[in-house]
Amino acid sequence: MPKESGYNGWGNYQTWRVALALGNEERYADLRKQAESAAAEELGEALKARFIAESPLAGRPGLYADLLDEALCAVDWQEIAERLRDDVED
Repeated sequence: MPKESGYNGWGNYQTWRVALALGNEERYADLRKQAESAAAEELGEALKARFIAESPLAGRPGLYADLLDEALCAVDWQEIAERLRDDVED
């Protein structure tokens, strides 16, 4: 039996979780606003930079920092950016 891919309509759990935070947390209102004028590629890079910069373990060595970095690397930033752009256009 083939394994189901994706998570709640997103490419993977990590992407879904970041998208959930973007949609529900007021501190990301500026990023949602940026979706109105930025190209999807530019927006994807801005999202990635923001979340990596906000990582509480950025630059720290150790297991938990490595796991968090790996989770952030698994996020499909472009998928999130494209959905944000689609939401703005609707």
